[in-house]
Amino acid sequence: MVRFEKVDLQNFFYFLGFELVRIEKSNFLKIYILDKACNTVLTIYEKEDDSLYDILTGLQEFQNIDEKIFVIYKNGKLKFSIRK
Repeated sequence: MVRFEKVDLQNFFYFLGFELVRIEKSNFLKIYILDKACNTVLTIYEKEDDSLYDILTGLQEFQNIDEKIFVIYKNGKLKFSIRK
């Protein structure tokens, strides 16, 4: 007997942590994300923002953040960002 199951494509992105960094006189949030699909750690840089900081401090390590991440294909490259 052959049985087909729906593959769940959710739960790919997990929050690992973040830190504040200064780059060329500007403050950024450096966010670490685990992409489980390809077993890779992504680093996302976002301008320092109080609302984003509050969101990040409310997350737990290895918490699923599929609904908070979006991916843009721009100039031949993937760009990952966090929804506020």
